[in-house]
Amino acid sequence: MTTLPAGGAANVIASVTGNRLPLTFKIPQGAEGPTGATGQPGEVTLTDLNNAVLNVLSQSSNISNSVLPLSMTVNDPPPQVEVQQIVNKVDELILALRR
Repeated sequence: MTTLPAGGAANVIASVTGNRLPLTFKIPQGAEGPTGATGQPGEVTLTDLNNAVLNVLSQSSNISNSVLPLSMTVNDPPPQVEVQQIVNKVDELILALRR
């Protein structure tokens, strides 16, 4: 098969070779269509990916820095006051992470 320029006429050439009849097809290209919709962005370089990850990490890693460690030893069994301190600290961390 041979591709012809757009607008050309399609044709078939038959040639006899012994007891065979090979066919050669000549088919024109279609006319150029309209530009399609813009697709998704292509691949990024490893450098761009690393920079994007570092950028996100630099913005999110320090969000919880204002929450200080609880720094306590829990009794066995823990009294209600110790459990409440843990609950308060978890609430503080949740609120810090929502900023």
